[in-house]
Amino acid sequence: MVPMKLETALELFGKNPFVHALIIATVFVYLILLIAKPTVAKKSAKDSIRTLKSLMIPIIAALFIAGAIKFLVPSKMLAGFLGEQAGIAAVFIGVAIGSLLPACPFISFPIIAGVYAAGASLVGVMAMLFGSGLAFACRVTCDLMFFNPKVAGARMTLSFFVAVVAGLLVYFII
Repeated sequence: MVPMKLETALELFGKNPFVHALIIATVFVYLILLIAKPTVAKKSAKDSIRTLKSLMIPIIAALFIAGAIKFLVPSKMLAGFLGEQAGIAAVFIGVAIGSLLPACPFISFPIIAGVYAAGASLVGVMAMLFGSGLAFACRVTCDLMFFNPKVAGARMTLSFFVAVVAGLLVYFII
């Protein structure tokens, strides 16, 4: 049984046990780091806080965008293309739709979950998850900013191929 004070503290972070495990693991890693290498622990914490500060606004914006898109995207219509009746085509359609979604799971996952709740098959939903963000404009732009077109093209081609193969595996296993 978890002591009451720890239980109350964990409730501040929601009811998801995976989030609780992540928080406990983080504290554990930093405690070890503080004992073994205190200066590295301090630098790491400062770097993490700096990263958090730089990502806070985009994360908050992403959450609001996800909230809006979830109600703007016609989940029922997409579910129609991805339902059981779609068969193997759900894999290709799911990867194609997923690839156009933002790579950020704070935006794409609520949309995909909405499509699933609207009646899409598990195969279609898994294909959307596998394809999520592959060809999203921001990701392609970053590919081209940091790498040459050959690397960007290879990443996209291989990612699409792997997403389709993974979707087909789900289709044939289920």
